[in-house]
Amino acid sequence: FRSKSDVMVVDPSSDFFRAMRGAGAGAAAPARK
Repeated sequence: FRSKSDVMVVDPSSDFFRAMRGAGAGAAAPARK
């Protein structure tokens, strides 16, 4: 879980988690940005 690909999913500071919490579902989290 040290890879950038993994960190992007496990890291709560990532844009993915950020949008995920904001959108609630996170379906368009990566595309939201």
